[in-house]
Amino acid sequence: MLKSLGQVKRTKLLLDSKDILPLCFVGLTAFSLLSFFFILFLSFKVNQLAARKTTFVQLVNGRALVISEQD
Repeated sequence: MLKSLGQVKRTKLLLDSKDILPLCFVGLTAFSLLSFFFILFLSFKVNQLAARKTTFVQLVNGRALVISEQD
């Protein structure tokens, strides 16, 4: 009925080579967070580009002109 102290299994603190699932979980979580911050950074940069009022236009002959909005 009662187990003696010698028969009680203790949880392992270190991972065996067979325990790859927790490592995959940690790797996937880190990759997801890195991807989230990268997409957030790109969204911020695209928003900054969209807020600009001046635009450069390249003509057929290769010259570039600055174009701005007018009413």
